[in-house]
Order: sequence, then C-alpha cells, then structure tokens
Amino acid sequence: MLLRLPTSIPETRSCLAEGAVPVGGATLVWAAWQRDGFPELAMSLAKLPEANVLGRETLGGAVVLHRIDERVPDVLRLAAGAIGTGAVRRTATVGGNLVGSTLRCLLPAALVLDARASVLTPEGVHEADLAEVTAKRPLLLSLRWRTPLASAYRKLPAEAGGPPPLVVASALHADGGTGVRIRVAVRDGYEALTGETAEGTDADRAARALRATPLGELPEAAWDVIGPQLTGLMSGRTES
Repeated sequence: MLLRLPTSIPETRSCLAEGAVPVGGATLVWAAWQRDGFPELAMSLAKLPEANVLGRETLGGAVVLHRIDERVPDVLRLAAGAIGTGAVRRTATVGGNLVGSTLRCLLPAALVLDARASVLTPEGVHEADLAEVTAKRPLLLSLRWRTPLASAYRKLPAEAGGPPPLVVASALHADGGTGVRIRVAVRDGYEALTGETAEGTDADRAARALRATPLGELPEAAWDVIGPQLTGLMSGRTES
C-alpha cells in the first residue's frame, strides 16, 4: 500500500482523482484490510493545514481525538474524551469518526453546535451540512460553529458487544437580542435525532416543547438525561 500525505488542496484533489482511499488512524479499517487486502493507494490528511485546525470555533477532520481540549465547547470535548480507549483516541480522527464510523459518537455534539462542514469532492471545496456529510461521506476537511452559551454531554453505560450506548448532547445558544434557543441531539441505536426550541429560559417548558419534536419518539431513559441537562444549561453548568 502506497500512502500519500498531501500538503495542499490541489494535491489532495489529485490524490482523490487517482482513487486514493482516505485514511486517518485506521482504527476502524485496519482489521478489514488485513482480512480482505490493503488498497493500492491511500491518503492521509495529517499534513494538510486545512484539515488540522483546532480553535474555539473550528476543528479539522484530521485532528486526532486526544488533542481535542478546552479550546472547543464542552460538549465536543466531552464527546471526544468518551470515545474508545486512550490508545484509540491517540490515533482516531474527527473525520474517521464522523464519516468512516457507523457509531459517529461525535455527531450528537456536532449537531447541537449546529456545525457546518467544509468538505472536498472531485469538484472542489464546498460547505455542507451534517446530513450531507453522513449520507454522502465526502472527504471532511473541517467543522465550524458558533460558540454556545453552555453545553452538556452524556454517554450512558452499555454492555460490551451490545447495542450502542445512548448518547445525549445539548447546547444553549444566543438567538439575537436577549433570546436564546436550545438544541438537543440523541443517538439512539445507530440513529441520531435532533430537536430545537426557543423556550430556553425554563427547563420544564423547554422539555415540553422538545417532546413535540422528533425527540418525542425517544424512550424515557433518554428523557431522564435530557431533563437534568436542560436544568444544567439554564444555570450554565456542564454535565458529562
């Protein structure tokens, strides 16, 4: 297997045109490659500046999970810290989790931040929403968002080898003037459901409004987590 390490967008596009298979930490594909055979040409974005940004409102697709720290909102930092083992987090990347994984543990956090993605296709760089990223699986360069007023994240315990654990993420956003809005995203199984409400000043009212969104289909176990998170957001607390 030949591994390319492009350092510019034109070079990366050229690799894609040659059929290079994008790879980050290879934590999800290495076993399959050992079983089925390695691709002739692979490509890592580890040297591409646009894919390695890490700041208050941006995160590159090639950033490894253990580098995600207090520079990003709490919900994203906590989500990254709850993925796998320390060894996995030192090699797995943001792009691998959101695009290459079926679990997408970072997705609820990105959804509540209302993040937008910068992606690279054969036609060039363009902005995409997270629905396009998860459906079409383009090459993820980076995520961008606006810093929330407060955010929270929780992954419930689960048995090894069983169904994916329930994940609940939430964020409180300024909504112009003195208004606020709340976004909540829940991974239930392999699906992620989202809801939003402008009832962001009272936890009980916000919960009632959110039950009228697709989140209303969730089991009560999810609402046992959503309720305390809403209360915490109102008081500016972070929950993990």
